[in-house]
Amino acid sequence: MIDLDSRITLLGFCSALFEAAVVLFTIQWTPALQSARNHLITDSATLPLGIIFACFMVKFVIFIRTKK
Repeated sequence: MIDLDSRITLLGFCSALFEAAVVLFTIQWTPALQSARNHLITDSATLPLGIIFACFMVKFVIFIRTKK
């Protein structure tokens, strides 16, 4: 079936690229935030990464709900 319809292959390829971008984001967001914090704030307190990630997820849910 995949050989008969190239759209299925294209859809799979696009899905794989999107998932790769999501994985790269989840790997790189913590070091990026910590680096930005070190440049902007001299306080040595740690970032509330759990709260920041939860806010990202809430933002995605709100965005999805408002687009329907």
